[in-house]
Amino acid sequence: MTTPPVATAPLVDEPGESVIAGPEVEAGQEAGPPSGRRWVPGLVCCVTYAVLAVLMFGHVGDLGSAHLSGSGSSDNVVQIWWLEWAQYALWHGENLLYTNWQNFPAGQNFGDNGSMLALGVLFSPITRLFGPVVAWNVLVRVGVAASAASMCFVLRRCTSWWPAAFVGGLLYGFSAYAAYYGGYPFLMFVPLPPLFFLLLHEVFVRQQWPPVRTGLALAAVVVVQYFVSTEVTASMILLGALGVLIVVIARRRPLLATGWHYAAKALAWGVGAAAVVLIVPVTYTFTGPEHITGAPFAPYYLSLLNPDLLSAIAPVGEWIHPSFIPVVPASLVYGGLLYLGLPLVVVVAGFAVAFRKRRAILLAGVLAATSFVLSLGSHLIIDGHRTSVPMPFRLFLHLPLLNGLLSSRFALYTALFIACMFAVGLDELWLRMSGSGRWQRAAAGGRVLRAGVVVVLVAVAVLPLVPASSQSVSPAAPPPFFTSTAVGVIRPGSVVLAYPYPDPVATNGNSILVPVRSLLLDQAVARMRFKLIGGYGWFPSPYGVDGTTQPVALHPSVVEELFDAAYSGTPSPDVQRAEASGQLTADIRQFLRRYHVGTVVVVPIGDWTQVSRAVDAAIGPGTVTGGVTVWPHVQRRLDAAGVPAGVHR
Repeated sequence: MTTPPVATAPLVDEPGESVIAGPEVEAGQEAGPPSGRRWVPGLVCCVTYAVLAVLMFGHVGDLGSAHLSGSGSSDNVVQIWWLEWAQYALWHGENLLYTNWQNFPAGQNFGDNGSMLALGVLFSPITRLFGPVVAWNVLVRVGVAASAASMCFVLRRCTSWWPAAFVGGLLYGFSAYAAYYGGYPFLMFVPLPPLFFLLLHEVFVRQQWPPVRTGLALAAVVVVQYFVSTEVTASMILLGALGVLIVVIARRRPLLATGWHYAAKALAWGVGAAAVVLIVPVTYTFTGPEHITGAPFAPYYLSLLNPDLLSAIAPVGEWIHPSFIPVVPASLVYGGLLYLGLPLVVVVAGFAVAFRKRRAILLAGVLAATSFVLSLGSHLIIDGHRTSVPMPFRLFLHLPLLNGLLSSRFALYTALFIACMFAVGLDELWLRMSGSGRWQRAAAGGRVLRAGVVVVLVAVAVLPLVPASSQSVSPAAPPPFFTSTAVGVIRPGSVVLAYPYPDPVATNGNSILVPVRSLLLDQAVARMRFKLIGGYGWFPSPYGVDGTTQPVALHPSVVEELFDAAYSGTPSPDVQRAEASGQLTADIRQFLRRYHVGTVVVVPIGDWTQVSRAVDAAIGPGTVTGGVTVWPHVQRRLDAAGVPAGVHR
C-alpha cells in the first residue's frame, strides 16, 4: 500500500486530534481493503497471536487435565483454586467476595488475594465442563493472546499500517513481563490497560465520542480490571494520572478554552459509575472479613526488592544471549521482567529523535521512561551494587493504598509504551519511505526494498526478546481419590482435616509449599466438595499490621505441629511431650470436635504413617482408597469414643 506521509504536529493539539499517536488517516490517503475484507488483517493478527501463545506455553497436548502450564508452584495452584471457587460460588449462590472453604474457619478475603474473580467468572463454563486445570491451561494462553490483540487494535487508532500495529501488539503481549509472570494470570492477563489509556486519550484530547459513553466505558474497564487484579488497577490508575497530568500541561489552552466541559462530563460519569459498582467490593477489601490492615508485603520488605538498572538490556533466559555478557547478579535475575533488549532500546530512541514531531513518540517516551524509573524501586542498583541514590518509588512506601505495590511490576507499562513507540515509529518510517521519490523509482523493487528494511529492523528489535524455551509444564497428578466416585464418602460442604497440613512449613530438603500445592489442587479437582482446614494466600498478620501467608492458628496447636513434623522430618518437642504423656490422642479428638471435622484424609507424603497411627488411636482405623487413607464420619466416631460434644470453636 502506497500512502503519502502523514503530516506531523506538536504535542499540543487541537481538540479532536490524536495524542496517542499521529493524526488519523486523512482524506485522499489509501483507505485500505474494501469494507467486506477489513476484518481480515485483524483476524490474521489474532490467529497469529493465538498460535504464538500456544507455542509459548507448549503444545496443544498440554491443554488437558493431566498437566498444568507453569512450574506447578503453590502460587499457580492457588489461582487454579480460585478459578474453581468462582465457578462453584456462582453455581451454588456463595459469596464471591469472601470464602471459608480454605483457611477454615476464618476464611479468606478476595480483595487481598489474587483471586482474579472476573477471570473465574468469564472462564466458569470451561471450568464447569472440563475442570479447573483445563480452564487454567486455556486461560494462560488466552491471556497472552488477548493482551497482544488488544494492544494491536488500540494501536490501529494511531497507525495507518496493520504490520506496525501487529508488531506493537507482539511486543506488548509477549514481553519479558508476560514471560516472567506466565504462571500468574491476574498479572499477565492485561488486555485492559491499553484500552484504559485509549479512553483517557478520548477524554482529554480526541473528544469525538459522546462523553457519557466514553465515561461509562472508562468505568467498565476500571471495574473489570479491579476484579482481575487490584494491584494492576492501582498502578494503571497511577500511570494514567501521570499521563493526564502531562497532557493537561501540554494542552492547557485548548482544554481550558473548549475541552474542559467534555472532559469533566466524561470523568464524572466514569468516576461515578465505577464508584457505584465498586463501593461494596472495595469496602469488603478494606473492612470485610479477614481483611489486611496495611499491605500484604511489609513496606520494608518491598523496599529490598529492587531490580537492577541493567535489567533492561541484560538477557536472562532469552534465546539470544551474547557470550560476552557475564553471569548476572541476583538483582538482574529478579529484574528479568524489565528486559527490553539493547537493540529495541536503541531503535525506539532513534525513532524518538528522528520522529520527535510525531506526538505519540513524545508522550509514550515520557511515560515509558517514567514507568521504567518507577520499576527500579526505592534505591538505585547498578550491576548488582546497591547505591545510596534514592528513587521516586520510595515515596510510595509511605502512602496508603500504594505502599503494597511491587516496583518491578511497573515493567508492564514500560512494555506498553515502548511497544507504542516502536509501532508508531515503524508506521512513520513506512509512510516516509512510501512517500519518498528515492524509494519509488522502481515500483516493485522499491516496495521490496522498503519491506526488507522493515523486516530487518523488526528482526533486530524483536528476536532478542524470544525466550530460550517455552514455559514449563508440570504434572497435575492429584491422588485418584479426589477425581473418582470414592470422594463421595466426604459429605458435601463438610470440613476436612488433611495431611500434609496446608501451611508453609520448613522442611529438610522438601519444597516448603508442597502441602499447600497438594491439598488445594486436590480440593479444586474434587470440585469444592469440602471445606479445608489450612490454606494459602494473604491472611491478616497476628501482629495486626500487614499480611502473612500462614493460615489461622487453630487449637490445640499440637495437631498442626504433628502434621508439619511428619512432613518435614523435623521432630517437634511439643508433639513428643504430648505422645509421652498420652495427651496427643485427647488433643486430636478435641481438635476434631471443636472444628466439626467430618473427614480426615492422609496423603502418603513424608512420614505419613506417623500421622496415620495418631489418627487411628484417636478415632479408629482408616480406609486406604484411591491412593490416600480416609477416616469418614469423624463426628460419629467421636460419639462412639465418648468424646463430649459441647466443645465450640
